[in-house]
Amino acid sequence: MTADELAESVHTNVRADTKEQQNPTSEKGSFDPRMLLAYNPGREKAGMKPAAKFGTLIIESNMDGVEVFVDSVSRGTVDKATPLRLPGIAPGQHTIQGVHLGYEPDGPRQENVYPGQDTTVSLRIAIVRRKNKAATDKVDKGLTLYAKGSKENYQKAVEQFQEALALDPKYSQAALDLARAYDALFDLQNADKYYRLAIEIDPDYTEAHASYGGMLLGRGDNDEAVRQLNTAVQKDKSNATTWYLLAEALNRKEAYDQAVQAARESIRLAPNRPEGHLRLADALRMLKNWKDAETEYKQYLTLSDFDSKLAGKLNYYVLGSLIGMGKKKRAAQTDIWRDMRSGANFGLCDAINHQKRFDDAIVYCQQALVYDPSDSLAHYLLAVTFSEKYNQVGGQAAGLSLLAAARSHFDQVIALNPDTNEAAKSKKYMQNIDTVLAASK
Repeated sequence: MTADELAESVHTNVRADTKEQQNPTSEKGSFDPRMLLAYNPGREKAGMKPAAKFGTLIIESNMDGVEVFVDSVSRGTVDKATPLRLPGIAPGQHTIQGVHLGYEPDGPRQENVYPGQDTTVSLRIAIVRRKNKAATDKVDKGLTLYAKGSKENYQKAVEQFQEALALDPKYSQAALDLARAYDALFDLQNADKYYRLAIEIDPDYTEAHASYGGMLLGRGDNDEAVRQLNTAVQKDKSNATTWYLLAEALNRKEAYDQAVQAARESIRLAPNRPEGHLRLADALRMLKNWKDAETEYKQYLTLSDFDSKLAGKLNYYVLGSLIGMGKKKRAAQTDIWRDMRSGANFGLCDAINHQKRFDDAIVYCQQALVYDPSDSLAHYLLAVTFSEKYNQVGGQAAGLSLLAAARSHFDQVIALNPDTNEAAKSKKYMQNIDTVLAASK
């Protein structure tokens, strides 16, 4: 642990414990980053790597003397030649803003920070200030409320963004932030209205197109999602998040070859972010490229292997769109990480099953069910894999336990979703299994 990381930990936890009544600060960069305050040599000797708990923001700027705000708190200034490094940032979505006297700020905009990873943010200050200051103050206050989470804070944020728009009807960022707040409240009609307004005010607003595309994925409007996300990547080809959302939209459209290209572009831009690998794995699996799909799923699981207590803080553009292919449900915000890892293990089980490595496939299906015990598709695939393993060993008497295990999971499929095709197939499988088990007695 470095001194900066300790300071950030104190800052984060005191704010949380005092409900933001106390806000301790320290000047970043005051300590030599090589000066470690503590480490656990026992874990190092045992080869045990602790789960990452914090990420690092690296702030770049096109102008000297730009003040940097993270979640409405000043974190120092950045110059053109010297990026500002901010270690010890809690995982999740943070509001970033660059401010220089006399100019329009860059932001506020939202950036995801990942445990154990660097997130680079490039600030561009170029436009002489013209916005209505009262309106920008309303937006800043609304973003502070939005960042706190909870229905009550989202509702208060809506009020601030609405007042900002009333003061400046051409304020496209206020419209976008209002749309996101409505989206957080699951008011999709108003979210749709204000996403469209943000784009109408500023047709080149890349972030608005990308965020709108994410929301559209969540509600299943895949055609419009592809259109919005395509617009976003054409305007800004350097945003990894937009590319992996586009890959998911193309997967939904069964345009798997195009999804592979979009996912690979996301990975090229941000190779250490896990989501692009999951999107690529899904597309490769649907193309029956089992071996490469296996590799990408494993890469996703490696990169997303961090403290599960922190995972729910990662706030994606859209909740339900990020679950693996074949998963047909909308995730609650706190369950995103579990659902995505369940989806990756499910995909691995399927890809490895097709390679006839049934023992390995069984392990991954079982792990998918650890993350989501009510996943009927995982139960079905696991049951089929147990059955295929029984056939692989030649139906020996010692393998009857495999059939018993298969029957148990087929029974779960029926109990969870009795009206699905998988349930109908499960009933037929169970009849055949009962016949074999009865004959063995």
